[in-house]
Amino acid sequence: DLHLLSRRQRQMCIRDSNEVFEIAVRMYPDDPVSNLNAANAALMRRDAEAAHRYLQKAMEGPQKELAKETLKELEKQLKERK
Repeated sequence: DLHLLSRRQRQMCIRDSNEVFEIAVRMYPDDPVSNLNAANAALMRRDAEAAHRYLQKAMEGPQKELAKETLKELEKQLKERK
């Protein structure tokens, strides 16, 4: 269970998952699920440009809408930092 893992172990699991998502989207660049997962991984890295690119090919649905809202908030935060 993830709740039993240390913070460092959780971070490593997240990093490994993100790497898998990046590999999947490179292997299947037009796959809507791979693009949604890669978009979410990009959002976790605070990479708005990559998230936007992946969301263009992501599958439609509530997960995509949530990711789009998260991207808007991230872009707002990044703009405020400048």
